[in-house]
Amino acid sequence: MSKVDELVGRNVARLRGTMPQQELARQVRERSGHKWSQATVWSVEKGERPLRFSEAIALAEVLNCKLDDLMARDWSQRRLQEALFSLQFYLDRAADAVADVHSDAVPLVRQARLEAQDRVSSGELDERAKAELRYWISLAGDRLQAVESQFPREVWHGVDQEAS
Repeated sequence: MSKVDELVGRNVARLRGTMPQQELARQVRERSGHKWSQATVWSVEKGERPLRFSEAIALAEVLNCKLDDLMARDWSQRRLQEALFSLQFYLDRAADAVADVHSDAVPLVRQARLEAQDRVSSGELDERAKAELRYWISLAGDRLQAVESQFPREVWHGVDQEAS
């Protein structure tokens, strides 16, 4: 019984989770053709029986993991690293989405404000309508300023600096 076999055995038991040993043996047997039984799984998990490479491949397929997961020394560190990579991936996607919204919305709000200011200046509106439109122009300006202060352009990669 080697340290590596013990490590692999602990990882197999951890990866197996609540799956019964007999079920794991059946699935490995079906995938690989090796004569696995519940006793084989027990021996592997105790580190008393080394794995053949073809068995390790079948095990990884059945347990839906990578081969190196069977050899992982620091399981919690590995899971933390995977979670951090996943978090980074989704944060990057969120940053891209915010950048898209920012780059699409800011020019539209600016254009709407300009058109509204043109209407106020055109003389087409009575004083009450002009006052209401000025209020909305001011509100749009305030909101635009708030968005730009919360999400400065230079923070979001891929945002066109010329859009402003």
